[in-house]
Amino acid sequence: KNIKKRYIPFLILTKKINLFLFIFNMLPIPFFDGGHFFSSILSALGN
Repeated sequence: KNIKKRYIPFLILTKKINLFLFIFNMLPIPFFDGGHFFSSILSALGN
């Protein structure tokens, strides 16, 4: 049980980092991945 208590804060931290990176990468800024993702979706919907 003690080992589980030690890893819970680590897992919470990695979850927060992962969520931040997901949001940051999905921003529609042209030189980030999110910009290419949204532009490809918009071009696919336009055709």
